[in-house]
Amino acid sequence: MKFSETKVLFWENIQKIQIEGGVFMTEKHIKLSPDTVVTFVKKSQQCDFNVDISYGHTEVDAKSLLGMLSLDFNRIMHVKYYGKNEDLEGYINELAVE
Repeated sequence: MKFSETKVLFWENIQKIQIEGGVFMTEKHIKLSPDTVVTFVKKSQQCDFNVDISYGHTEVDAKSLLGMLSLDFNRIMHVKYYGKNEDLEGYINELAVE
C-alpha cells in the first residue's frame, strides 16, 4: 500500500490515519466483556471493511464470534478498523477506556 499523503490525528486514546484514497484507519482502546462481545461482533459484521481486535501478540478478526470468545476479557483491547460506520463507532465509544 502506497502512502503518498498521510495525515495522523491524535485524540486521547484515538488515532486516525488517512491513507491514499481517503481510507481511514482508526485505533482505539476498549474493554469488552462476554455480554458485550456478541453485539460487538454483530456490529462489526455489518461493516464492509476490516475490524481487528488485539492485545499483546494476539490479534483476531472482530467479525469472528469464535475468535472473539477466545480473548481474555480481563485485558484492555486495541481495536483497529479501516473505514467509517457510525453504528460501530458509536458502540466503540461506549466501550472506550481512558
